[in-house]
Amino acid sequence: MRNLLYIAYYFPPLGGAGVQRTLKFVKYLPDFGWQPHILTVLPATGYILDTSLNKDVPYGITVTQAPDPLRLDKMAAWIANLPGVWALLERLRTGKPGNPREYIRSLFRRYAEMPDAQSGWARQAYPIAKDLIRSQTFDAMISTSLPYSDHLLALKLKRDANLPWLADFRDEWSQNPYLEHFTPYHPWQHRRLEMKVLFSADQVVSVSEPITQNLCRPGMNPLKFHTITNGYDGSDFDASLRAIENLNPNNAAPFTITYVGSLYGMSTPLNLIRAIEGLLDQGLLLPSEIRLRLIGRMGSFSFRKPEWKSVLETTGYMEHTLAIQELMKAHILLLIIPNERGSGAYTGKIFEYLATGKPILALVPTQGVAAQLITECQSGWIVDPDNVAEIQKNLQEIISRWKSNLLKIPYKTDIVKKYERRNLTAHLATLLDKMCN
Repeated sequence: MRNLLYIAYYFPPLGGAGVQRTLKFVKYLPDFGWQPHILTVLPATGYILDTSLNKDVPYGITVTQAPDPLRLDKMAAWIANLPGVWALLERLRTGKPGNPREYIRSLFRRYAEMPDAQSGWARQAYPIAKDLIRSQTFDAMISTSLPYSDHLLALKLKRDANLPWLADFRDEWSQNPYLEHFTPYHPWQHRRLEMKVLFSADQVVSVSEPITQNLCRPGMNPLKFHTITNGYDGSDFDASLRAIENLNPNNAAPFTITYVGSLYGMSTPLNLIRAIEGLLDQGLLLPSEIRLRLIGRMGSFSFRKPEWKSVLETTGYMEHTLAIQELMKAHILLLIIPNERGSGAYTGKIFEYLATGKPILALVPTQGVAAQLITECQSGWIVDPDNVAEIQKNLQEIISRWKSNLLKIPYKTDIVKKYERRNLTAHLATLLDKMCN
């Protein structure tokens, strides 16, 4: 059994989408001759926790936790309590929601921390990682982003110990559309740090082919760049979960559209809400006939008329096991990827959606990889996320099929099975073996 140092800020008991990829790799890597040792953060107040995920951490796996100094929180709290700060920030914020502490923290994140707010954790974790490498033998190392600070920590360890290093990108770095730049220095510094990581890592992996191609810059060896998509774990979708379908037969009212995950920035359900409002306005749908369930961390959304309030249900973050049960109860699953994300974004949830066998309403870039996958699997409807009229037209067709008990569609399950987590981990293990040999 070979030993692997796995640097992952997001790991159980932390919850959220960023945990799943690393957790499932760690779960199945021992089957392929690799014993991971996890270096992660020590959870503190304010973190999303999901203890149900601990069951997937294999027995015998060592997890080392390094504290995050949370310097931004402490400094923001101190400044926010100074006399006159509230009034000053009210003028600066120009009506933006939030409290002074969060606003100050957001300014620090934008201007002071590089490459992200976890850079303080990486500095704390560095001496701990050096002690681990001195005290035991590691055959290779993986770092995964977000946060990008994971890669910078691995870069320092690479220089110290010359461990074979695989850098895993769950998102773009310098080309990430969610990355805000407030001075010319910031994009330049992100590109500079990214290039150091890409040149120094022995293998580079990303979650989609367009992202992989963008990461492989001129002068770099294309043979070290690979794509391993996200996926689903078949053990999360056992017979007991599928039995939940019986609680909500195909044509049982209300018609339920379910979204699981975070919604922030450009990712929003507002165009779907406008489409539903159009059907309600025209009398083509009654409020009692439809539910839009949003499960996860997100902003506040609402329907235009008070009598439509019952259509929307929000639950906040839900444990992964319970979230999958909610997927199984739905009539159709909602996928949202804004056009601004570009063609390379899948989102991790698409593969768990496919594993349910439920039809998908995909508001995604029509020429992107997510649309291609849904078309390949014949698993749902693809609509431009900015086209409210087309969303309404397709939703009307979907609801008509539901009322006629014709909503189920023939999935190509043989294609879906390619994205089972154990199969994807086999690919990762092959890259690790190749890197070490």
